[in-house]
Amino acid sequence: MPADDRGTQARSGVVTGGNLTASLREAFYRVVTMEDYEMFSTKKRLDNTRVQAWGSAESLHDKLHLWCGGGYFGEPAHGHMSWVPVAAFDPIFWLHHNNVDRLFAIWQTLHPKSENKKNWFDDKARAQEGLLPFRKNEDGEYWNSDDVYETADLGYTYSILPKKRDAAGKVVLDRPLDELKKELNELYGATRRAEQKAAVTGVQPEPLKVADALQFNTIAKIQAQIINTNTGTPEAPKVEDQLDVYDYIANVKYERFALQGMPFTIHVLIGKAPENDTPMDAVEYKNVVGQVFNFAAPLEMNHDDNSNNGHTTTQPGGCANCEKQAKEKSESTGQVVLTNALITRYKQQIIHENRDDASQVLASMEPADVIEFLKKNLHWRITGASGSIIPKEQIPSLKVAIAVGKADHYADPTKLSVYRDYEVMYDVTAGRAGGAAPEDNLFAPGTEYHG
Repeated sequence: MPADDRGTQARSGVVTGGNLTASLREAFYRVVTMEDYEMFSTKKRLDNTRVQAWGSAESLHDKLHLWCGGGYFGEPAHGHMSWVPVAAFDPIFWLHHNNVDRLFAIWQTLHPKSENKKNWFDDKARAQEGLLPFRKNEDGEYWNSDDVYETADLGYTYSILPKKRDAAGKVVLDRPLDELKKELNELYGATRRAEQKAAVTGVQPEPLKVADALQFNTIAKIQAQIINTNTGTPEAPKVEDQLDVYDYIANVKYERFALQGMPFTIHVLIGKAPENDTPMDAVEYKNVVGQVFNFAAPLEMNHDDNSNNGHTTTQPGGCANCEKQAKEKSESTGQVVLTNALITRYKQQIIHENRDDASQVLASMEPADVIEFLKKNLHWRITGASGSIIPKEQIPSLKVAIAVGKADHYADPTKLSVYRDYEVMYDVTAGRAGGAAPEDNLFAPGTEYHG
């Protein structure tokens, strides 16, 4: 199938299936609920090995570059947005980065600066470093991070974050914080809604083939009743708190310059997957439940030039520390939430053709059943800028780890969900190309799942 046709069919699958769009909304939700600023902000693999903190605002930012620039369904990445050197030439670049700024502003409102919390710079001096090349006055002084912390000080804000000044002249939120949290639940709490729906709907009595499976957004026509009023009717029972429910994630680690800075995408699939040397077809793309995009600049465009009065610059399209990161084999992380996709497969009892040529359905959301199901039905594939499959052996730093944790989803629409206590299910990935094993030491001791 030609790449363009494959992409068109796959896009249709995403619109109706919702796997990727739900994953994207949930990624936004989980990022804004992170407490630690460094974990929130960067995809760089940190010394901290906390299992649940492999998603980040930067990784989410990269994913939108992929979606806007092409290449996300295996077609060639022809669009400007998929390429660091030319991304800013696409007008949507500015809309995208405006939304990243909005994401940051929401996070700051939920996690205001405090001396007792790690939600700003640990090194106070760094917050005062100049943000070149942006000057704030005719004396040549540069803006710094503290200067631009509050958007209202720069003369703007966002509709979700109306601002005003209090009697002391301090900028404050001009709406109850609970209203903001309720709006975040409605806009981005995809897993929260999925768990609420699952609690009041039954399991499909007969297993369904993938082609015949109902899409998740038509399992029950109760979403508005649950989210907006939660009063309960015979057709739409009142939802109670969903506490200690199982939550599943895929953590992905890779070397940023593994392919000399060329972009590549790691696709996480549940269901049929292509062989390493064959492209994905439209049916296989409907099994993609999430992606991690390596948004990097080709090293050939990153050459230091020290002729600028001692200041290091780069050729057009490059960045000053890309060569440094490449030499240090800098590693990046990303995360795909699996819970929504697993709920869909369990509630609808969708039959999966797995690598043993046997049919299998997910028996329950219990970890023991999920492990056995994912061992045969979870896959990951890498595609390059041309849309072709890249063998995992070309990126030996790649590690995919599956973890189970607990989530608390509240019936109160003004309370944000809480995600906690994750353990790594190495049985799903150990022994597979690019799969994590205990000896990889990706996470702190004591985080293995033992049932």
